Amino acid sequence: MGSDSDDGTHTAGTVEPFALPILGTTWVDRGSRYWTRRSWLFLRSVPFVALGSFGLGAFYAAFVSFIPQPARTVVHIVEGAAAVAALGVGWVRERRVRDVPVMPEEIPGQLRRSRANAERGRNMGALVMVFAPVAPGLIAYLLGVWLASVFVRVTRRELGARLDYDRRLAAATAAQVSLAKPPAPRNGPTRR
Repeated sequence: MGSDSDDGTHTAGTVEPFALPILGTTWVDRGSRYWTRRSWLFLRSVPFVALGSFGLGAFYAAFVSFIPQPARTVVHIVEGAAAVAALGVGWVRERRVRDVPVMPEEIPGQLRRSRANAERGRNMGALVMVFAPVAPGLIAYLLGVWLASVFVRVTRRELGARLDYDRRLAAATAAQVSLAKPPAPRNGPTRR
C-alpha cells in the first residue's frame, strides 16, 4: 500500500509556495523574516534614490544658476508646485498599478523587460541634461512612485503569488476530498 504521493496525487500540505525574488517564500506567513527582508529591501534602495535625487537636483541647480535673480523666485515657486503635484501623481499612479497582481509565471518576462529598460536608460543619459528644467518635478514623481512601492502593504508579486498558491491549494484540497469520499453503492438504495 503506497502513500498519496506514490500515485501522483498530493495532499494539501505538499503544495509549495512560489519563491519570489528577494522575499523567497516568507510572504506566506509574513513573520519576522518577511519584515526583515522587506526592511532590507527598503534600506538597500535608499542610497540609489538619494543618489538619483542628488544628481537631478544638481542638474536643476546648474540650470537655475543661469536664470536672472528676479525670475529665479518665480521659477522656484512654479517648480515647487509642479513637484508637489508630481509627488501626488506618482503616488496615485503607483498605488493603482500595485493593485494588479503579477502571476508567478509572468515574473521571468517582467525581469527580462526591466533589464532591457535599464539598458535603454543607460544609453539615454544625455537626455537628462535636456530635462534639467523639470528635474524637481521628475524627482518628486519618482520619489512618489518609490514611496508608494516601498510602503505598500502587499506587492503585486505577492498578490499574484498568493492567488496562485490559493488556487493550487484549493485544487489539491479538492482532489484530496474527492479521494476521501466513500464510493456510491453499486446496487442502488436498499428497500425494506
